[in-house]
Amino acid sequence: MALWLVNDGGNFNRPRIFNFLSQYKMKSVLNYKIGKEGGKKTQHPTEKPEFLIRGLIEIFTNPGDIVLDNFAGGGTTGVAAYKAGRHCISIEKEEGFIQMIQQRQQQAKSQKKS
Repeated sequence: MALWLVNDGGNFNRPRIFNFLSQYKMKSVLNYKIGKEGGKKTQHPTEKPEFLIRGLIEIFTNPGDIVLDNFAGGGTTGVAAYKAGRHCISIEKEEGFIQMIQQRQQQAKSQKKS
């Protein structure tokens, strides 16, 4: 499930940002494989594929925007955000995942600059 929040002062308005990518990429149901067959890159049990998260980021944000991931898990949202030219604030309470998130996101940031 994806959740998109907008602070519009208490009035629900149409989304401010919706980037139509291409007919092929715009689907109402996004399918992906899980586990090793889905290209799993971390030890996090609920890792999502980077292509899925990056697609959502590219639809609902513009380059330079900030993406908030309040359940960072394996850090895939941050990696996808940096690769898509966005910034990311990642929040994770499990200490075992924090170092992995930092390494993955730092690597994504440095790859984006090159």
